[in-house]
Amino acid sequence: MNKHSLLMTLAMITLIAISLPSPAAAKDAVKASVTPISQLGPAPVPQLNGNPYSPGTYAVGTIQLFYQIEKSQLGNSPLASLELRLSIQAGNAGGQLTSYPVDLSLRQTGSANLKLSPTPDPYSVTVPTNPIPNWFATTIVTVAASPALLQNLANVQPGDDLVANLQIEAERGHFLDTPTSIQVHILVLADDEACIQVFNFLTDMEFTTVLSSVEVNVSNSKKNGPEIKGTNPGQLSNNILVVSDCAEPQTFDLQITLDPNFEVKGNNGVATYLAGGYTDPSQFDIAFFGNGTKQGQNLLLTNITLPPDSSFLATVHMGLITGGSPALLPASGSFDGF
Repeated sequence: MNKHSLLMTLAMITLIAISLPSPAAAKDAVKASVTPISQLGPAPVPQLNGNPYSPGTYAVGTIQLFYQIEKSQLGNSPLASLELRLSIQAGNAGGQLTSYPVDLSLRQTGSANLKLSPTPDPYSVTVPTNPIPNWFATTIVTVAASPALLQNLANVQPGDDLVANLQIEAERGHFLDTPTSIQVHILVLADDEACIQVFNFLTDMEFTTVLSSVEVNVSNSKKNGPEIKGTNPGQLSNNILVVSDCAEPQTFDLQITLDPNFEVKGNNGVATYLAGGYTDPSQFDIAFFGNGTKQGQNLLLTNITLPPDSSFLATVHMGLITGGSPALLPASGSFDGF
């Protein structure tokens, strides 16, 4: 029996680093390691800045965990738990030196639908040893639905993406950078959808490299002033991968949403593929899918049927809209999703 659901791609991928020089700094930085411990649904898909991430390895950047939990399970607590380990990465020569000891705290931002509870919190970073500060700390973070969400469960729909961030904050005046954050996604599934997984990731147009960042090229002429010229690589592929280990065929619609700073390139910028078997971004090889089907510039794909134990791929040939002012780009360097 076919089952129908609406899958929306809402990946939160940090993309852009403006190509401007930055001075070297000696400030140390906090790095983090995340290991999932338990969860109600399938094991989460971990990413680091949009790339596959190996749980337990230390990193600087945004560590993302993508959980999939059925709507009927949202009332259970906790929804998931994870181990967060913190350490210090030594800075480069020159600039402002970090002054120890430094107090660290963990602050939740983002959706009020989730509650992230770290224990213990806060920490004091002490006794650094040159050249690499010798400090480590461990906390357990539980993920639960917030009271506000539990009071409004009737309004939660399959396909909703509940997102919360855990920001690391350092005591001011001690010059310790905190560029690492933890981002938790809860993709709400219908009660019969746990056998479906959805991935969203970016590659170059040749599908050879999974991208976590893209450099924006900006000109600065006396006549026209700053102007967006393009990216490096010049064009990208936004890839939506849906895999199934369901016992029955699954039928769904796929709505693809691009950040408004980007546009579909070419009259046949959208293509779809279908292959037997399971794959994920960490194993991605376009040859696995064979020949695709051209879909024009259509970002709403309807009545897709995915057989048991198979993979569906939609690719969008896209590029940054050029000619405008860099002031139109988001100041944070992170776009609204694809």
